Amino acid sequence: MILFPGFLSRVGAHRCKLRDGHDPSVYQLQFEAVRIPMADGLTLDGWFIPEENAERTILVCHGAGANKGNFVWFLSALAHEGYNVAFFDFRAHGASDGRTTTYGIRERLDVRAAVDWLKRERPGQSRVVVGLGSSQGAMALALAAAEDPRIEAVVLDSPFVSPRELVRGHAARLPVIGPLAADWLLALASLQTGTNFFVASAEQAVAAMGDRPVLVIHGDGDILMPATHSQRLYDAAKGPREIWFGPGTHSNIVTADPTGYRERVFGFLEKHLGPIPGRRVRYGKS
Repeated sequence: MILFPGFLSRVGAHRCKLRDGHDPSVYQLQFEAVRIPMADGLTLDGWFIPEENAERTILVCHGAGANKGNFVWFLSALAHEGYNVAFFDFRAHGASDGRTTTYGIRERLDVRAAVDWLKRERPGQSRVVVGLGSSQGAMALALAAAEDPRIEAVVLDSPFVSPRELVRGHAARLPVIGPLAADWLLALASLQTGTNFFVASAEQAVAAMGDRPVLVIHGDGDILMPATHSQRLYDAAKGPREIWFGPGTHSNIVTADPTGYRERVFGFLEKHLGPIPGRRVRYGKS
């Protein structure tokens, strides 16, 4: 009862880092390798993939235990749509610095640092910044967007409402002992990382975004994140919102249906941010 949650919290918060296996060249795309400095002394590793004459950038935020190389497949849906695409490794992931993961809580600072870099180093190409986050990346993105109005729209793929509700939901399969073990695990993780895992809420963050557009995506084969989490985030959005229960498992809807993914994402953005200047309307009515 005491030792096992301690082991899980330790392993979960201090993961082994996986290096990139692929880069955007698998799609014959030119890209720039970038390093993003953080105020706390860490440095994040990233890529910037330019699109000709584009003034909008999609910032892709990967899931826990993954890295930007694992998420390069999102380019099958995101490339050549009039947006630049930026990827980065969260702290304690891939080629970025750090060893401690907090499942979106501190990672929100990584998202904001990436936006800082885009606005400072690529201002003309990032007049509009859209965030696309998956799993932990969705949590970090929602928390960051609540604090940073420069993120003008968000796409939350395979999200969860909060670390507490996710852990307690899975632990509830074990009557009585499960919820107790879940709270003990969360308390240990909070102590080990200096982060409060009990209060962070993507649901509250989405509500705090006000009238900014929110698209929620959930795979019909996702057994890790309950569909109720996506539904609650959709319900919390106060501005333009859509939800899509697409085909695929956790964080893999884009590989199961890249065409549908592309049409859903860019149709939503075209509808609520307006058509891309100089390009015809592709996904809405002309």
